[in-house]
Amino acid sequence: MGAEQFQPGQGDDRPSRTVTCEDARRAEDCGKVSRLCWCDAAEMGDQLAAPDAKKEEFRKYLAQSGVIDALTKVLVGLYEEPDKPSQAIEFIKMQLGAPGTVDVEALKSENEQLKAKVDELQKELESTKAQLAELAPPE
Repeated sequence: MGAEQFQPGQGDDRPSRTVTCEDARRAEDCGKVSRLCWCDAAEMGDQLAAPDAKKEEFRKYLAQSGVIDALTKVLVGLYEEPDKPSQAIEFIKMQLGAPGTVDVEALKSENEQLKAKVDELQKELESTKAQLAELAPPE
């Protein structure tokens, strides 16, 4: 790799001459330059291409599923809120439809009580229907 060469770019304040990768590495080591030579950049570009593709794929997924639009809408709402909430995370959760500070156990308990009440009323309805059928004159 040391025999590979690159040309300094336009606007470079150093003399315009061919510099080997080894020269560039030595200059970086002593602090004279803070950039990579082209061969190193090409190697790194190949290594970085895969994560960039994954990031782009993930970004497309978020856009197609509506996540970006939903988050943008919520953040714009927070920005436009005249009285900024002290708990921004709670505001965002509520805007996205998440239960706030609701007691889940209390809701479960209430749900069970209501289910029991429904069962009781259904039995009462069946009983009343049977009594009505007994009292109705035969056709």
